[in-house]
Amino acid sequence: MTENRLETTALHTDKYEFTMLDTAINADKAFHRAVFEVFTRSLPQGRKYGIVGGQQRLLEALSRFKFSKADISFLHRANFLSERTIGYLESFEFHGTITGLPEGSFYFGGTPILKIEGTFAECLIIETLVLSILNFDSALAAAGERMVRAANRRPIIEMGSRRIHEEAALAAARIGYIVGMASTSNLGAARIYNIPASGTAGHALVMAFENQIEAFHAQAMTLGASSTFLVDTYDQESGILDAIMACDGEPGAIRIDSGDLFEGATNARQLLDSKGAKSTRIIVTGDLDEFEIQRLRDAPIDGYGVGTRFVIGSGHPSANLVYKLSEIEVNGEMVGVSKASIGKETIPGSKKVTRHFDQDGRFIAESISPTAKESSQNQYFMASSAIDPYVTFIERGRISFGLSIEKIRSFHANQMKALERFVELND
Repeated sequence: MTENRLETTALHTDKYEFTMLDTAINADKAFHRAVFEVFTRSLPQGRKYGIVGGQQRLLEALSRFKFSKADISFLHRANFLSERTIGYLESFEFHGTITGLPEGSFYFGGTPILKIEGTFAECLIIETLVLSILNFDSALAAAGERMVRAANRRPIIEMGSRRIHEEAALAAARIGYIVGMASTSNLGAARIYNIPASGTAGHALVMAFENQIEAFHAQAMTLGASSTFLVDTYDQESGILDAIMACDGEPGAIRIDSGDLFEGATNARQLLDSKGAKSTRIIVTGDLDEFEIQRLRDAPIDGYGVGTRFVIGSGHPSANLVYKLSEIEVNGEMVGVSKASIGKETIPGSKKVTRHFDQDGRFIAESISPTAKESSQNQYFMASSAIDPYVTFIERGRISFGLSIEKIRSFHANQMKALERFVELND
């Protein structure tokens, strides 16, 4: 039996979005102008900044946020909405405006990373889709950037596909590449996003042969001596010696996937060098996160493979972004609104983000002010260059901004370069 799939993204939402919509329509509030903002109240402990990801995926998902006949039929059967509301949904298209930080940008606790403007109705019902994409992608972007920084220019392979939902694996590979990982093991992501793909062999290939040397000979004949040989299926030392023999002296690389990786890499380097395989690279894998990669920084390692820890956000699987109403139209005027819930208070009114950079392009500080007012310029900022970091993604329902994955990757790298001094001063 084939599992049913949703034809559109319109039902990628929570029921209460529609029950709120129904109430607003019946109370004649649905078509008042509104502004919503996306932000996180705070960053995970120990983190100085986050990385926003997912905007390009969101734009594609919003282009498919329309209700199919099957969607409408389901809503009729579910019998929790008025006919007037279902009639509105039947012809729904988003006609609002979305602005915000470009994908790959850094952000802080409280930074409005996305602003959604339109009618209360159209802004309201896309909330769940916006948050589900941005929370996942931003969580992984932050974790991945930390791993890339810890690797200190050594390449990282993203290889977390088997630890996560099959569709999420594509998004994870994409984000990993944006924040600086060199390649992915996922062929679907390689095809869709044109990301370099990496991968050679696992333990099963070695175990399928009568002995290890036979397996390595087969790999060398098929994939070449320059490929990567997994040497710890049985015993690391014998694995290295068999790989050297199978390659007539010098394998392209070996991979170590178990044990103390610092000790394993150190012993492997000594053995390889003693046998004349001084150019053979050493790749390590095995539940690596930024902390383990940092611990391994002084080991003779040439590259890393990250999987489980990356795709679960290195312990923080959500960026904890929220989507909150900041302004609503009242009697023809926009009025700031806020919530006073304990621990979840918000600041009323639409906000303007300004970022300040020194003459060398290094980030100094961020200021947030009400849109109606100019950003404050105190003496500390007088010698700085102030910029508005926002771009317009959608203007009155039309997508107006989009970048290739390579341009997003390059933009992110420039963001990290601008942030280096700030990170040093705040560590």
